Amino acid sequence: MSKFLNTLLAIRDFYKPNRLSIKKFTIKDDKKHPFAIICPGGGYYMNCAFVEGDDYAKELNKLGINCFVIYYRVRKKAYFPNPVDDVAKALRYLLDNKEKYNLEDNYVIVGSSAGGHLVGMFSREDIGYKKYNLPKPGATILVYPVVTLCNLTHEGTKNYILGKNNNEKMVNLLSLEKNITKDFPKTYFFCGKNDNVVNPIGCLKLKEAFDEKGVEYIFHYYDNLPHGVGIAKGTEAENWITEAVNFWLSK
Repeated sequence: MSKFLNTLLAIRDFYKPNRLSIKKFTIKDDKKHPFAIICPGGGYYMNCAFVEGDDYAKELNKLGINCFVIYYRVRKKAYFPNPVDDVAKALRYLLDNKEKYNLEDNYVIVGSSAGGHLVGMFSREDIGYKKYNLPKPGATILVYPVVTLCNLTHEGTKNYILGKNNNEKMVNLLSLEKNITKDFPKTYFFCGKNDNVVNPIGCLKLKEAFDEKGVEYIFHYYDNLPHGVGIAKGTEAENWITEAVNFWLSK
């Protein structure tokens, strides 16, 4: 993709109305398919679907997965629990319209960067899917995610999701690594050692929490992977979508 087109798509995403919307990527074969909910990153400041949404959906379509890119509320509307509410509302809509979109019950939830933080919250029983009386994801996929809101977090993400509730209690509640239980969905996640946007220590803490609670996972910690690579073509992580789908759909 040219830099000019990339810039135009970024502008499109930035100026998209700041309310829940769903961009649909469905396979036109009249057959039922498992589906993916995709939450782009953007630090809860914008939804960067131009790099962490549309391309994922197109690749997943090739693997037989219907996809839905979620534009959740950001900036001054991003205060918890608004983005989680948006994901829940989107999933409920899709489940209520399974026949319309030819959806199986099995779904995966995918999030990158701050979208990974959102997906992590939704994957929890206490503040996520179970609270909304929705089914558990078949798997969770976290792409260079924001995990912790504690020390060495991504400050922009922290400030937008917490708003005026920036206190120790809320920081701990919304730090994923502190709230893992044995019932957390199996998870595929990765990050790079030289990520200079989101400190990879969050993923390392998450791995420790998964080990402690016995959660099934695949984790890749790449030597030379920067932040924001999206589908990661031409990098160490370029096969992540296929590997993650195989992990999700494996018994």
